[in-house]
Amino acid sequence: MATQKLNGNSLRAAQALVREEDLEDMRKLMGSLQDSIDAASHDGRLVMMGVYVELLALVSTKVGKIEARFKREMLANFRRDHRDLKAQHRAEQGEGE
Repeated sequence: MATQKLNGNSLRAAQALVREEDLEDMRKLMGSLQDSIDAASHDGRLVMMGVYVELLALVSTKVGKIEARFKREMLANFRRDHRDLKAQHRAEQGEGE
């Protein structure tokens, strides 16, 4: 069986395909994992609690990175809109003179 390694470019391309719905699903998964951690803790299932904690750490890290990327993209869009609006305003001022 052949294994495929992800290089930096293909990993970034895969991350670019993440949608808001995917992020929401990951947040739901985090909540489910937290509930599972609580249940395993109350039942005394130490091994499963450890597994759930590891999974939660993995998912929460990914969620944080995706949220940060969405915020950066949103800010970049605002800056682009502001730049375009300033350019349009300057063009209108130039025509009026």
